[in-house]
Amino acid sequence: MYDFIINLRGLHRIIYTTKILLNSEVLEYLNQVRIRSACDLLCNTDRSISDIAFDTGFHNLSNFNRQFRTKVGCSPQTYRKESVLS
Repeated sequence: MYDFIINLRGLHRIIYTTKILLNSEVLEYLNQVRIRSACDLLCNTDRSISDIAFDTGFHNLSNFNRQFRTKVGCSPQTYRKESVLS
């Protein structure tokens, strides 16, 4: 009987960990889609960076800038300037 209880706890832990990983993967994918959309808007419009951040689903400008820099390798402002030059 105790083996069964331990196995259920182990199973619960595996399910819980899987849910966390899947949530992380979904959020990562969603952020990638948002950043791609932001890149398009930065290149093709003259809207403010904060408007673009909020319109693409980011509720915090600092988080948008951090996520953008992590995914793209530069700030949104730099990305916009470089896209104009090319």
